[in-house]
Amino acid sequence: MARQPAESREFIASACYLLGWFLGDLGKHYRNESNLTMDIDIQLTRKHPENLALGEYVAGCIRGFGIGCKRTLDRPSRESVPNGAYCWASQRHPIFVWFHMACLGLKWHERTSYDAVRMDWMLSAPREDRLWFLRGLADSDGDVHFRDKSVDITTSPNTSFVKALLDSLNVHSVVRFTKGYGAITIRADQAMGIAIFNPQVNTYRRNLLEKLVGANVYPRHWPSWLTERVDHLIRLGMSKREICERVLYEDNTYIKMHNLSRKMQSRSASVHVEHEHRAAP
Repeated sequence: MARQPAESREFIASACYLLGWFLGDLGKHYRNESNLTMDIDIQLTRKHPENLALGEYVAGCIRGFGIGCKRTLDRPSRESVPNGAYCWASQRHPIFVWFHMACLGLKWHERTSYDAVRMDWMLSAPREDRLWFLRGLADSDGDVHFRDKSVDITTSPNTSFVKALLDSLNVHSVVRFTKGYGAITIRADQAMGIAIFNPQVNTYRRNLLEKLVGANVYPRHWPSWLTERVDHLIRLGMSKREICERVLYEDNTYIKMHNLSRKMQSRSASVHVEHEHRAAP
């Protein structure tokens, strides 16, 4: 069997990645049913400067089809979007309708937010294509959870399909529903094993995942330097999340949230006792 040229493989990977975003958080504008044209936009929070490179990568996937996609004015900060957003907008093109109807299996009037896709064909696609599709979805709708070292992907209304996709890749996952919305959880080490976030872009999610998986862990007894370090950060008035992230990024060490909670409670109790002793006549 003849091998595909590298350019062809890269183009297919790029298309599958873009399709993952298409299922996820791309803004889709259904302009004209009789002419079957659509355009899309990308909006990514400015809270993470790395999103600028991520948005350019997605825009590059669109340009790979010969479709114009340019950066537009940033969305300003306001109450609903406190950090503002980096923005891109594409030209109108019928290929987006093909993505919607042929690839996602949706009718013109159906929307990814409410209607389940019909994508069983993806489950038997080449493994690399499935991975790139999953990466697009994870970069769009995924998140890294510090507390339990896991990756979540928001999946409603396509939870069953995404679970089947992960099963086809031999990735163990857990389905959970919160207030009727489905999400799928994957252990951090398994997510890292399949490079669930785009390995070609240095995103904040990918950085956090790599840090969590590669960090030192002290499950029973902390070394004295770590105890002193955490005590110092507590005295600075940092929150649990801030302390955990500071120690992770600066000391390459992962602290479990509940261990830190016990430490902070213990310190608070000892400070209270010390105050009582000082106040006693």
